[in-house]
Order: sequence, then C-alpha cells, then structure tokens
Amino acid sequence: MKDSRLNILVVDEDTSNISYFTLTALGQVSDICIHVITTGIRKWDPLKYSRYISSYRTVKRESDDDFLNVIRYHAKATDSNIIMPVTERTMKLFSTKQDELKDISKIPAIASIHVLNQVTSKWGLYNWLKDNGFPASRCVLGNGDTDKLMQSISSMNFPVLKKPIYGSAGTGIVKLNSSGDVFHYLNNARIKDWNQVIFQEYVTGSDIDISALCLNGDVLNYTIQRGLQSDKLRFSTAIEFVEDENLLALSRAIFRKLNYSGIAHLDFRFSKDNGQYYLVDFNARFWSSILGSLEAGINFPLEYIKTAL
Repeated sequence: MKDSRLNILVVDEDTSNISYFTLTALGQVSDICIHVITTGIRKWDPLKYSRYISSYRTVKRESDDDFLNVIRYHAKATDSNIIMPVTERTMKLFSTKQDELKDISKIPAIASIHVLNQVTSKWGLYNWLKDNGFPASRCVLGNGDTDKLMQSISSMNFPVLKKPIYGSAGTGIVKLNSSGDVFHYLNNARIKDWNQVIFQEYVTGSDIDISALCLNGDVLNYTIQRGLQSDKLRFSTAIEFVEDENLLALSRAIFRKLNYSGIAHLDFRFSKDNGQYYLVDFNARFWSSILGSLEAGINFPLEYIKTAL
C-alpha cells in the first residue's frame, strides 16, 4: 500500500538550533514525513538523531545551480510533495529560483527577493521604515572616516548600539553609553568593512516580538511574545505570550506595505519614554521560540506548508 503521508523535504542551512525547534514542531503532525538535507554547518546536529526525521543527508552547496540539482535529486528520491526552507539564506535562494523549484515540487509562500534583501539588512530596514512613515530608531551607517563617523554618532541620543547589518541573537552588538565610549571604540575596533555595521539609538524600554505567517500582505496567523528577562543585549531568556492590538495593527500595516508573503519574526522595542513601538530587526525565517508559539496554539511550520497546497 502506498504511504499516504505528506513528504516534506526540508533544506537546512542553519548554524543554530532553529531548524531543530522548527522540525520538532512540525513533527507533532502524525501524517507528515520529514526528510532533511543539510549543508552540515553544525558540528553536532540534533536533527540527525531526532525521532521526527525520516531521513537525513549531508550535502554540499558549491553554487546555486549545483544546489538546485542536489535539491532536485533528493526531492525525487524522497518523493517529496513540498520543499521547505528554514533560514534566511535558503529563503532568498527559493525566492530567486522560484520557477525552477516549482518544476521540482511545491514550495510554500515566499516574499520577493527585493523585499527579503531590503528587510533583512538592518540598514535597509531602517531606511524603508523611515521612507514609509513608520517609527524608526535613528541609525548611522559606519564608514572608514572615523572623524566624520564620530561627529555623526555624537549628535545622536545615547546610549547607542553598534550592530552588524546582518546577524541575529544579539551577536556583535556593543553598547556605547557616551561620546567617550564611541571615541575609544572607533579607535580600537578591528572592523574590516565599516559599511557592514550601523550605529543605532538604543530604545529604553522592553522587548516585544511578533511571529507571523503572511500571504500577499495579509496576516494569516500570529503570536505575540513579551520578553521577561534577557541575556544582556541578546535574546530574551524568558517570555510570555500576550495580545497587543496596537502592536498587531502596526505589524499588519508593515506587512501590508511590503506585500509580504511567508514566515517572519519581528523584533520590536517598546519605548517607555513615548509609548511607541520601534521595529529593530526583521527575521525572514523561523525563530528559536517556535515551540512556545506551538504551546500558544499556532503550529507555524504546519501552517506554512499549507500555503503550498
């Protein structure tokens, strides 16, 4: 008898454990068979030993076209009905190669490559928010002229955060509390490319995030989480799930303006000074607290693959 389960081929290029959390959530569905191909970035991968995974293969990614051939081979070998990305890098590949991928199998909803490139850059996101009338915490782009950069940053409200343009989980963030801190940092930092960092005014307040699945700008599913405690300037280590109509309305407006499709996790800061929400990071991927979203009632990976059917 032919297996009636839905076969999902997951393309994994994750450097953290987000894929593990994502597929643990998807694995709660009994009539889904999960196959994984991974570029093997992690030295020890818990996915390899997960009871929710039917097959696990390590593959190479040498070029986009070669990688598409690898995906094609494994989709056929596993008789996969749907091919699912997890990380931003793979989301961008799927967005760029949608036509080729749809010839292989079905793929879930995904934003245009222009939108993905815009929002996953912190500098690009800041400029888009500012240009479209959304609240934006002031930013300055790094440059090699440290005198001019010092002058620009000194005119900002302190504290100021130095951030890499690309990155997640608070990696590479440095808090500068005064002009003296900035002067010391600029004269001692070993940064190869100053155009890959920004300096952003710190929003005094609290973390609040929204996780969402969208289709053509409409929010299909969402959960909102408030940070209760954090690991310094990194991610929240304790959260609670809440309803917040003001944050939801702002997020809907952002997604609608972008005409966004796909999965996303938006990091906001709520300002205790003016009661405003500031979007500081747009993650066009799954997220580490996805099992919390599952407990809150939304199985995002399951809802995501439904957009392919």
